[in-house]
Amino acid sequence: MNIRTATHADIPKLSHLHVQCWRHTYGDLLGKSQLERVTEQASARFWESELQDTGAMTYVVTEHAIAGSPILGFACVSPARQELPECCGEIKSCYVHPDWQHTGLGHRLFSHATYRLQSVGYAHAVLWVFEENVPARCFFAAEGFLRRGDSHYIDSFGVNEVCYQRDLTCLCDS
Repeated sequence: MNIRTATHADIPKLSHLHVQCWRHTYGDLLGKSQLERVTEQASARFWESELQDTGAMTYVVTEHAIAGSPILGFACVSPARQELPECCGEIKSCYVHPDWQHTGLGHRLFSHATYRLQSVGYAHAVLWVFEENVPARCFFAAEGFLRRGDSHYIDSFGVNEVCYQRDLTCLCDS
């Protein structure tokens, strides 16, 4: 497996994978009309903006370190978006292709994201997850994240998001 920084050349593959992951992950949580709004065109616009954000870093995982190799997952990290101390970074997203879930790939990608936050000086990492997304919440808990009291309602999707946090000062190279 190869983890590298995403580039603008990755946008078509990122957009396709992003939509696949959303439809697979949220098919039972969100209504059909909400999922239909998640298109590759909308995702491409999102990635254009995301990859231009100088505070954010997006990492992709591929099976091989060869140009054109399929993207199997991605993770995006940045300074925390909400009102938190400056020592908090955020894992904005972490998705793995449905065929590669439960293979250890998600753990490897997620670990890379948390180490990257630590390496640029963040003492804590936060992330937001749909409250009803129990599999993701269990994954994050297994990765050492604890639920905070923060939550907010996302009108456009009709769901609650809850915040999880992890201390990064205890990470060590393994």
